[in-house]
Amino acid sequence: TKDINLLTQEFEKLIKNLNKKSQTPSIKSLKQEDVNDYVEKIRKTLNFTKKLDLHDLTKRIRNKSECIATFLALLELVKLKEIKLKALEKNSFMVLKR
Repeated sequence: TKDINLLTQEFEKLIKNLNKKSQTPSIKSLKQEDVNDYVEKIRKTLNFTKKLDLHDLTKRIRNKSECIATFLALLELVKLKEIKLKALEKNSFMVLKR
């Protein structure tokens, strides 16, 4: 639950920032396949590096759909106990492969 709370807080901030930048509030429909693609991308990255700064993962997000898909993918990986989060500093978190 700690990991889920950390993810929620960080992605709430990200959505607020995207809302400030975006003129259009619409979100394209997300499919389970889209989220699964993000899960696989994160898995492949963690197979290579074993840890990943959450900021590095989120800095490429350009819209709300990508934000939501990334959030759902990370939640799925937490649920499957494949990853955990570690706080480095106040606003810095590391995604670690279990």
